[in-house]
Amino acid sequence: RRFAPADNVGPTEAVMRALFDDRGYPTGTDGRNVVAALAAAYQSAATGHTPVNVSDLGGFERRHFPWA
Repeated sequence: RRFAPADNVGPTEAVMRALFDDRGYPTGTDGRNVVAALAAAYQSAATGHTPVNVSDLGGFERRHFPWA
C-alpha cells in the first residue's frame, strides 16, 4: 500500500514564518524528540512491534538509520 506524499512546503513555511516573527519555532529538544520517536518506531518494528519508551532507546540511540 502506498501513502500519499507528505506536504513539506506548508510545515516548512510555517517554521520559517515563526523564525522570522521570533515566535513559537521548534527547539533542539523538539527536533531530538521527533528523531527519538522515529528511532522508537524502528526499534518497535525490529522487536515484533513491542512498546518502546522514547526515553529508553538503548542501542538504538546510536544506530545509523538510512533516513538520517
